[in-house]
Amino acid sequence: EAFRKVYEWKFINSLELWTDAIRAYSSQSDFKQLAYPLTQIISGVARLVPTARYIPLRLRCIRMLNKLAASTQSFVPVSMLLLDMLEMKELNRPPTGGVGKAVDLHCILKVSKPTLKTRAFQEACVFSVVEELAEHLALWSYSVAFMELSFIPIVRLRSFCKLTKVERFRREMRQLIREVSL
Repeated sequence: EAFRKVYEWKFINSLELWTDAIRAYSSQSDFKQLAYPLTQIISGVARLVPTARYIPLRLRCIRMLNKLAASTQSFVPVSMLLLDMLEMKELNRPPTGGVGKAVDLHCILKVSKPTLKTRAFQEACVFSVVEELAEHLALWSYSVAFMELSFIPIVRLRSFCKLTKVERFRREMRQLIREVSL
């Protein structure tokens, strides 16, 4: 019951407003100091209810965290949030709800139970995870620590490639692994 107040548009929009404010004024030390508490709040929101129905909200939080990391040039560990989504049972089962309508994960916070079982939802989730993970890793691609930062994501992506039965997902993951390993 209490998490519903956090998982509503009013709260999420206020987090996005603070994210944009810190991004706009990240050169000022007073605003830059607010990045850490905001990062903790956003990470907590993303982890609050780790179910597949809230994947759109989780992706929105991860986008905010990536934006904060880029503007403040500080490391924010979002790869585990993304990789945990790939291990959700709804994404590893064959879709039983048919193809379904295209799902725009940018415009919603929660999906219905029937939508969870559609191929369109699974594809949107996996491709969004790949996109956000690529963006996260691209932030640190010129860092000395990049090999260490990318090691666990590469291992988990390879594991996902072995477990998934969907060839399109395997191709997408292998392409990301190749790009990161270069």
